[in-house]
Amino acid sequence: MPSLFNAPARIVFLLGFALTLALLPCAFGREQRVSASSPSSNILVARVHLRDEDELRRFVSLGLDLLEMREGDDLFILTDAKQLGELRAQGWQVAIDQQKSTLASEQAAETFSNGYRTVTEMRAFVDDEAARYPNLAEVFTYGSSWQKIHMGGSAGSDLFGIRLTNKQTQGVKPTFFLMAAIHARELTTSELALRFVDYLLSNYGVDADVTWLLDEHQIVVVPVVNPDGHRIAEQGYYQRKNLNTTNGAGCANPPTIFNQSGIDLNRNFSFGWGTVNSPGEPVCGQTYPGTSAASEPETDAIQNLIRSLFPDQRGTQRTDAAPDNATGIMITLHSYSNLVLWPWGDISSPTPNANQLQAIGQKFASYNGFTPEQAIGLYPTSGTTDDWSYGELGIASYTFEVGDESGQCSGFFPPFSCMDGGSGGAFWPRNLPAFLYAARIARAPYQLGQGPSPESVSANVSDH
Repeated sequence: MPSLFNAPARIVFLLGFALTLALLPCAFGREQRVSASSPSSNILVARVHLRDEDELRRFVSLGLDLLEMREGDDLFILTDAKQLGELRAQGWQVAIDQQKSTLASEQAAETFSNGYRTVTEMRAFVDDEAARYPNLAEVFTYGSSWQKIHMGGSAGSDLFGIRLTNKQTQGVKPTFFLMAAIHARELTTSELALRFVDYLLSNYGVDADVTWLLDEHQIVVVPVVNPDGHRIAEQGYYQRKNLNTTNGAGCANPPTIFNQSGIDLNRNFSFGWGTVNSPGEPVCGQTYPGTSAASEPETDAIQNLIRSLFPDQRGTQRTDAAPDNATGIMITLHSYSNLVLWPWGDISSPTPNANQLQAIGQKFASYNGFTPEQAIGLYPTSGTTDDWSYGELGIASYTFEVGDESGQCSGFFPPFSCMDGGSGGAFWPRNLPAFLYAARIARAPYQLGQGPSPESVSANVSDH
């Protein structure tokens, strides 16, 4: 089947494209509007019927903009009229979902900065938190983005996170690792991560559970794994990937919903890389995994960071289980479709820790109301964060897909009000209990996740 992502006739030189991206504004004011005539406002949501597993895997390998939703044998994609026609001409069963398409176009035309933070604002926020709570928080850098390495000057960003723990309590502490925005356009994820930081710090010494968590654990949060891409999303574009232009000089500039430079960082991790999403995919497609495993500085850096936080607790074979007393837990936040996912994503076989991962996933779902399932139940993926962190190190690893499949609070650009309310929203109050639960069981999740989780304790004292 021929590629759907033919390079445009106009040649776009690598350096010129990269400089154009570098010169795009890095931060918008709170009322800056995205033009309704931007490419993002011409999107369609289409339903694709797939008859069997072979057809599913062939479709996934096209590098299309797959949405995190599935209804029976139907997947959904972001597309436009031109690509829709190409798909139909090639024999795929594709139909426009008019309701979802209308909603997506309306969201794209709204302001980005209606409450969501830019990369610059995120960095300022964590710096301010660390300055306000010096005994509980420290900001760290763990690498540099692709643009910073390859373009220099003011282009690109440091890769940064914030570590939360009571520095006065010593000893080895179990770790809960929370990361967000590896896909740049998934705006709600960074906000959730930053709110969790603020909640823990502002409630230390006030809430007994939070105080215990920070006394006896370390919680590490990376609010934006893909800062270069996020700066493009801040302008209303549906940028998913990083900004590596090495193989994408012919990709659309500015980026469109299905044609953009970059590498999908969540297909670039070194465990199982290339088995589903291969380097033979169209380079301008949304799931292009790069030319080799962990080729991207953002991927390599986050892998090294995670290795520094967690011991290696699993063997080298797929069938090797992590021990019951393995320590540490991680969650990577994505948008959307209200799912709790765990490995594997590339094969249908369960992991050797499947029962434990499922028990924890179901507990998360009891808090946030999401649907819990093994990741491949959505569609096959390879080179993903949680497959790597579990497969490489044995960490209890999860993906949260935050946001409804349809309605006001669905999509990649939901109104900021959906963080606290709205039809299908309330992202923050729904997910806070799940985050706290993850932190509580971090010292031995495979053991503690199998048992009850007491929410409160009361005692009656009487004299005899």
